[in-house]
Amino acid sequence: MKKAMSLLVLSAAALAAAFVVAAEPATARADWPLWDGKESVADYAKRAGIKDVPMELDLGSGVSMKLTLIPAAKFIMGDLDEKRETIEGIEVAIQQAGKGPYWSRPDREVTISQPFYMGAYEVTQEQYEQIMGPDPGREGRYDEKKGYTRGKTYPEGLLSWKEAAEFCEKLSVKTGMKVWLPTEAQWEYAARGGAGRIVPGAMTPPNGENTPTAPC
Repeated sequence: MKKAMSLLVLSAAALAAAFVVAAEPATARADWPLWDGKESVADYAKRAGIKDVPMELDLGSGVSMKLTLIPAAKFIMGDLDEKRETIEGIEVAIQQAGKGPYWSRPDREVTISQPFYMGAYEVTQEQYEQIMGPDPGREGRYDEKKGYTRGKTYPEGLLSWKEAAEFCEKLSVKTGMKVWLPTEAQWEYAARGGAGRIVPGAMTPPNGENTPTAPC
């Protein structure tokens, strides 16, 4: 019997340049413990009664999608500008309040009250086509001169919000799991990782290759 599970699909922007998926743990409880950032994610999972830290979704035809657990926790959202300096030969990130973009101010404490799984990588073109099917109309969007490369292991990008939402709907039908686009807070929390800052390069694959978007 398939365990009940809800899915989130995470977009990088209003017009999704790329996106990843996330899923709620099958374990049901009303009082999820919060992660303090000191214990490992595996130890948090044990404390929370969650069986799997990494997990994998079977999309069919040999195509799969890797997910990793994101613990419930509190974090400071928005209004943090990162300055990178080298101190004694070590590159460090220094956060400065009040210098973020206008839409991120003021900074505030946000509680992610429930842990969830997030895709370890952006949804690839192969994964997208496995759910949506081939579409010759998308071929014209890819232009290597502009950095948009065609390839099954490359992120599926240049999507509108509507297209990302349709992917969610079809993934729901295929897997029997509820799929939707998550909140900005969920994305920022996952992108900050355990360090509490936006992960450098998150959602921006170097040389077009697929890169991690969530802490592992």
